[in-house]
Amino acid sequence: MKFRTIIFEDDTPVRQLLKMSAERRGHDVVTFESPIFCALSRDGECAHERACSDVIISDHQMPGMSGLEFFAKLREKKCLVPNKALVTAAGEEKLQELAEGLGCDFIRKPFQIQNIDAWLREAEQKIAPERMLVPVENLY
Repeated sequence: MKFRTIIFEDDTPVRQLLKMSAERRGHDVVTFESPIFCALSRDGECAHERACSDVIISDHQMPGMSGLEFFAKLREKKCLVPNKALVTAAGEEKLQELAEGLGCDFIRKPFQIQNIDAWLREAEQKIAPERMLVPVENLY
């Protein structure tokens, strides 16, 4: 089974590093500089009965919408993505509590790529083999 990961990160080198890590694990990867460029951030409930991805990794501080705002929007939309992580250099305990309250794991920058690999490996264990994803073009 091929996994799909969506990455939201405005810092190009970090976005490429996260992408490379997921691709090395065999994931199909879709990247965006900000959630505002993805259909997932649009208003209204998710129109799909299937998840759009197996994994979403989002930076917190991005132009247009923060990662926390984006994950709050996904919760309102009843997002079906089982594995979500907020990546941030801001190590505030309150931010971590808010992220975890939205069903997200919390990854601090700077991170070791081995930590991302370990998180992805753990996430893969939670993905049902029979799951079906919406077509990737629905993300644009």
